[in-house]
Amino acid sequence: MFCWGRCSEGQLGLGEIEDENILSPRNLESTFGTESEIKDIVCGWEHTAVLKKDGVVYTCGSNENGQLGHNKDGKKFARVDALETRTVKQVVCGQMHTLAVTDSGLVLAWGDNTKGQLGLGNTENNVQSHPKIVRSLQSDGVMVSQVACGARHSLALSTGGFLFSWGDNKHGQLGIGNSSPVHNVPEHVSSLCGVPFALICAGGYHSFALSLSGALFSWGRNNFGQLGINDNKDHSMPVLVKSLRSQRVRYVTAGEYHTAALTEDGGVFTFGWGNFGQLGHNSNTDECNPKKVFELMGQVVTQVACGRFHTLAYVASSGKLFSFGSGENGQLGNNKVTNINSPVAVHNSWVKVKPENHYVVHRIAAGGDHCYILVSKKNQDDCSPCDFRVQDRSKHLWTFTESSVLELVQQLSLPNPSTEIFHKLETTFSSYSCLNGSFLDRRNHEQTSSKIHGIHLQSARRSFDLLNGMKHKAIVTKLFAAFTHGVIHSLLQPPPDIEALRVYLLLPECSVYQNGEQFENIVIPFSEAILRLSTDARKVLMRWWSSLPSTFFSRTMK
Repeated sequence: MFCWGRCSEGQLGLGEIEDENILSPRNLESTFGTESEIKDIVCGWEHTAVLKKDGVVYTCGSNENGQLGHNKDGKKFARVDALETRTVKQVVCGQMHTLAVTDSGLVLAWGDNTKGQLGLGNTENNVQSHPKIVRSLQSDGVMVSQVACGARHSLALSTGGFLFSWGDNKHGQLGIGNSSPVHNVPEHVSSLCGVPFALICAGGYHSFALSLSGALFSWGRNNFGQLGINDNKDHSMPVLVKSLRSQRVRYVTAGEYHTAALTEDGGVFTFGWGNFGQLGHNSNTDECNPKKVFELMGQVVTQVACGRFHTLAYVASSGKLFSFGSGENGQLGNNKVTNINSPVAVHNSWVKVKPENHYVVHRIAAGGDHCYILVSKKNQDDCSPCDFRVQDRSKHLWTFTESSVLELVQQLSLPNPSTEIFHKLETTFSSYSCLNGSFLDRRNHEQTSSKIHGIHLQSARRSFDLLNGMKHKAIVTKLFAAFTHGVIHSLLQPPPDIEALRVYLLLPECSVYQNGEQFENIVIPFSEAILRLSTDARKVLMRWWSSLPSTFFSRTMK
C-alpha cells in the first residue's frame, strides 16, 4: 500500500514522523496483514479507514470528534475493537464522521454528530467516540446495502430500494426539501421512489444517486455548478443530470465542490469548482455542465476518485495514475506543492526496475488532502485491478433475474425453507424500485428511452409463471399480498423518471393481475394510476405498448 499528501493528523498511518506532507507515494508497511487481505480503503478529510475482507475495520488520523471509533494512537492504523462482533461489508468516511454497514444490513455510526449526521436521533452528545447502531433504520426492518458520507450528511440505500438521508440540510443536500436545516434521523427521499439505484455518492454538501441503467440524479449545494445541471442554484430536491443520460455513466465520485463521472467506455466527465484545476480541463474555470477531460481521451480510465480539491484517475492498461487539482500538501504525488489544472502522472514508485517486482494497482482512494493506492505483487494470484465501471451487485437493491427466481423457488421448495429466502423474495416482490430494476435486458437497458423500455419480458413472464406454480400456495398468497400492498400503493405518486414506468409493463405479467377476484384490488387501482400519469409519461407508455409483441400486449389489455 502506498500513500502520500498531508499527514499532519496521522491520516497516512505512517506513525510519528516529522513530515507534515509526503510529496510522492511512500510504501506503508501494513500493520493488519497482507495487501491481498484488504477489501477497501476510504478517506475522510483528516482520517482514513481500511476494511479487510474478513470484515474487520482499521482507522487512523484525526480523532478530534471520535471519528476513529477507538482511543488508540491515531498516527498508525488501529483496529476498531467495538466492531469485533460484527462483519462489516462497507465503511465510508465524512468530514469528521464514519459509517459502516454490516453483512446483516445494519448501519453503525460514530464521530461528529453536530448536525445529526450519525442518525442517532435526539441526543445531547455531539461526539460519539464508539460505533453505535442507527436504531431508526433497524426498528423499521430496513436492511441497508450501501451508505455514503458527505461533509456533514449521510445517505443510505436499502435492499428494498429505498433511499434515506440525514444530517446537515442547509443546502438541501438531503433531497427532501428545505423543511429543516438539520435532520437527526434517517428520512426517506420519497421523490425518487420507483427508480432502481445502483450507487449513491455524497460530496461536501451535495449528493448523487445513479440508477441501474445510468440515469444520474443530483441535489444539494450548487454554488459552483457541482450538480451538473446547467445552473448554480442550490436544489433541495433531486434533479436528473440530463446531459449525461446517454453517456452510460457507471460510477460517480465527488469532492467538496466538484464531481467526476466515469462512463462505460472509460471516459471521465468533471464539473463544479475549478479554482485549483481539479476539473482537469487545463483551466481554473468552473463548469456547471459535465465536460469530458480532454487530456484523458484516448485512454480507458477504470478508476476515478475525488479528494476535497483534487482528483485521481487510473488507467489499468498502462498502469498510469493521473492527478490534478490542489497540490499544496503534496496530494498530487509528483514531488511538488503546486496546483495543476490538467492530468499529470503520479510519481510511479510502485513500478520497479525488474518487471517481476512490479506492483499492480488494485484500488485508489482520495481524501481531504491525502491519497492511497492498494497494490499487490504482479505474480500474485489475485493481482487484477478493480474496475469501478463494474458495479458491485452486493451493494445494489435486490432485483429479480430469471436465474435468481429459479434459485429462490428451488430453495423455497425444500422441506424447511429459510426465512431469509422468503424475506428476500417478499421484499423484492413488494418494492416498486426493485421490480423496476428486475429482468433488465442486458442488450439495451442502458439505452432506456421513450422507445426502449429495457425489460426482457420473456424472462419476466417465465419467472412469474414459475412463482405462481410453487407448491407452497400459502407462500404464493403472501407474496401477492405483499405485491398488492407495496407496489400498487406506490403507484399513487407520479413516477420520478422513465425507469419507474417499467412496472406498468411487468404488472400484467403477474398472475394476480389475471385473477378476477383481484379486479378491485389490482386492475382498477392500476388503471387509475395510468390515468394519473402525466401526459408525457402516458405517451412513453403508449409507445412501449405499441412496440410489444401481441402476446404481451394482449395480456395488458385483457
